[in-house]
Amino acid sequence: MSLQEYQKKRDFRKTREPSGRAKAPRGHRFVVQKHDASRLHYDFRLEEDGVLKSWAVPKGPSLDPATKRLAVHVEDHPLDYGSFEGTIPKGEYGGGTVMLWDEGRWEPLDDLAKGWKKGHLHFQLHGEKLKGGWSLIRLKDEKNWLLVKDKDDFADPDSDVTEQDLSVKTGRAMQDIAYALHGPEKKMPAEVKPQLATLVKKAPTGKNWLHEIKYDGYRLIAYIEGGGVRLLTRGGQDWTAKFPTLVKALEKLEVENAILDGEVVVLDDHGVSHFQALQNHISNKRQGSPDLFFFDLLYLNGRDLRQLPLSDRKKTLQNLPLQGRLHYSDHILGQGPQVLEQACRLGCEGIISKEADSPYLSRRTRSWVKVKCQQSQVFDVIGYTEPRGGRSHFGSLILAQDGKYAGKVGTGFSQASLKSIFGLFQEQENPGVETPRLQKAHWIRPLQARVGFSERTDDGILRHPVFFRLEKTRPSSQFRLTHADRVIDSSSGITKGQLAAYYESVADRMLSYLADRPLSGLRCPDGLGGKCFYQKHRMQGLPRDVHSVMVDDEEYVSVNTVAGLLALVQMGVVEFHPWGSKRDDLGRPDRLVFDLDPDAGLGWAKVVEAVFRVKDLLREVGLQSFAKTTGGKGLHVVVPLIRSYDWDAVKEYSRHLMEELVQRHKGEYTTNPLKVKRKGKLFLDYLRNGEGSTSVAAYSVRARPGCPVSLPLDWNDVGENLNPTLITLQDFQGLEERGQRAWREFYHLHQRLRHEAP
Repeated sequence: MSLQEYQKKRDFRKTREPSGRAKAPRGHRFVVQKHDASRLHYDFRLEEDGVLKSWAVPKGPSLDPATKRLAVHVEDHPLDYGSFEGTIPKGEYGGGTVMLWDEGRWEPLDDLAKGWKKGHLHFQLHGEKLKGGWSLIRLKDEKNWLLVKDKDDFADPDSDVTEQDLSVKTGRAMQDIAYALHGPEKKMPAEVKPQLATLVKKAPTGKNWLHEIKYDGYRLIAYIEGGGVRLLTRGGQDWTAKFPTLVKALEKLEVENAILDGEVVVLDDHGVSHFQALQNHISNKRQGSPDLFFFDLLYLNGRDLRQLPLSDRKKTLQNLPLQGRLHYSDHILGQGPQVLEQACRLGCEGIISKEADSPYLSRRTRSWVKVKCQQSQVFDVIGYTEPRGGRSHFGSLILAQDGKYAGKVGTGFSQASLKSIFGLFQEQENPGVETPRLQKAHWIRPLQARVGFSERTDDGILRHPVFFRLEKTRPSSQFRLTHADRVIDSSSGITKGQLAAYYESVADRMLSYLADRPLSGLRCPDGLGGKCFYQKHRMQGLPRDVHSVMVDDEEYVSVNTVAGLLALVQMGVVEFHPWGSKRDDLGRPDRLVFDLDPDAGLGWAKVVEAVFRVKDLLREVGLQSFAKTTGGKGLHVVVPLIRSYDWDAVKEYSRHLMEELVQRHKGEYTTNPLKVKRKGKLFLDYLRNGEGSTSVAAYSVRARPGCPVSLPLDWNDVGENLNPTLITLQDFQGLEERGQRAWREFYHLHQRLRHEAP
């Protein structure tokens, strides 16, 4: 039978029960699991046809042949369920404690096919508690059967076999499995993959949710064993040497061995964490002192705690003698929306909400969710209202977006900003946008402002808007830029000055991806509607801010500073396409790039499906990957590498990987670059990984209508609702903040290729 019914009843993001997708050895196994759900019962299971045929026995098996025990036939279970012991979260199907009460082999004593048809299965059990001959007899109601012991040497009418009440797997009683804070004795794992939270829009409201502050730092898992300490990042990188003071504090912690999950941060004077301060500390500037907040305890003194409820794990964690820069991350039970509101008021990034009775699952789940405090976008300021009360200069800014009225914003201003913004107003007769009747409204030539808000009404009006800042429409005065007001994209009205201001604003992140590499720049001197061409060689007249890289005997362009970046924008460069290797070792790339390019007839959903298949395949060969938009209809998957392989080896390896996907999903993908071979298929372009090949840089604008951006993404944001064509230099920050955090480890990872791809 299919496992569809089994899988339909369970949410594997919340329960540790096997999904049935993993392979399990086949044989003639039987198991009996004691299950304390809404009612205590025993689950009797026989392996047949690749699944576990299952019956729920309310009173458990009896060794008395005269006693017939009701056995209710239930859905088939996967083979690997036969090893499951632990807790199923409350509220989930079958929520409660499961013990592996007995296991062994079974053998049919009659023809099985005839037995199923007749409704009488006769078999022999070779278990630790159940032995000898048994029968399952079907009643008129096909779900109801009887479990009966044969009269043989193993029958015993005078004993109750259910009194043998310890697990054959761990030797624990039900109460130990359900509530023991110490968990089962197990060898300490060398590495544990972290549990990840799913991004949601609203904080959960149930009483079973506990809520923690979301810190703006780096995730670290601390391993303490034999007096030594290791600090590993979310991606498994060893960062022990980066935090010597924290290591010393952990060495003093009075435990034999432990695994703790937490976040390293640098706090300001108000106790709020700031990622930039942490980056400054890590980059040897040693500004500020790092603190480590622990929110979970996975292993302690020889006991694995991961199957225990989170609330119990946190109780044990709270009792540890954490001192100095080591802290327990406290929580509030229930009141999710109120906790979020208070966290945002304090200037925190948001909150993490977790189901109190959930086990620790090493994957992204919905038993952990994260909620951000606010989203922000760029709006046109088309007017202002008169001030009231004690306010000077103006009352609110009148906003519009995409030619539609978006409401007013009257908070977030200081006295100085009211004065400086008012000085920029150039009044005109009408707003050019249809607006409701507003009292004492003045219309101005549009400015651009970044405004935060909680959500929109159905009419597109902002709720709880807060002014952040005016957006720059030209770069800083220190950079020479001519014709800043020239429109380069007629479809959006974007000017050369706005393009340069954008590149100045993202230069710190973009140069991390771009610096010290030969690059090709796409120049559009007459705007996007004119002739555009690639330039890679240095030419006369370029300022010294634009650097060079020698490739063989040719002088290629390279940029390492914001001044060099903007010097190329002054020349009309719109797009930046770097090599995959750096000037000090051009023959050895430090990244793989896979470009997923769909045929014109394929929808976005196919791109999303493909990108996760690429991600999963890379994970199979031990490679962590990162996603970014291309500024077009596809996606890039980028993999950081150690510089140990030449271009031929890297290209051949990436070709092998993509051809593996072509074979796994016949008819859907191709690695052939010829257009005629790509009809109705998605092109898995591995050719970016050849010597001299380039790919568009992270944060590069594309020379296309609307000026879309190739933006680094959080994998959480890659879905069917994502529209990459709407990610433009005018509106990218909401995704960019999450993408920047998701890519934090990109520049610290130095991954090796396995000798053989799958």
